[in-house]
Amino acid sequence: GKIVNINGGKTIIVSDDDGINASSAINFNGGVVDVTVSPNGDTDGIDSNGTVTISGGIIITRGPNSEMAAPLDSEYTMKMTGGILIVIGYPPKKLSVSGVTKTSSSNGLSMGTHTVTIGSSTITYTNTYTYKGACTVYGSGTATIN
Repeated sequence: GKIVNINGGKTIIVSDDDGINASSAINFNGGVVDVTVSPNGDTDGIDSNGTVTISGGIIITRGPNSEMAAPLDSEYTMKMTGGILIVIGYPPKKLSVSGVTKTSSSNGLSMGTHTVTIGSSTITYTNTYTYKGACTVYGSGTATIN
């Protein structure tokens, strides 16, 4: 779509191509989004040809085992002011954060179930594949990644 707004609910995406793609903007305001793409190929988990803004919600996105694509990609700006973002694979290069802490670990990349604890939130996710890079968590406080 041109603009994708996610304001609530639970969205699970499994894709052989880009998981979420927009030509102008992707805005996360609430809800839970879990995106899985194959680690093989030129596929982005979340891809905006414009901007990405994260002000709330829980976003889990995975990316390929190649730096040619990314778990989270934007042509222009990526801004985060709230919510929790879990990036499995290579971390985004353009993400600008305000009031958000970044924690990175080699834990959380392998196939299977993993847990992230940040503040009073515990998030469990399952990887269908094993990914290269890091598990990088952005949120209010330092995260524990298992």
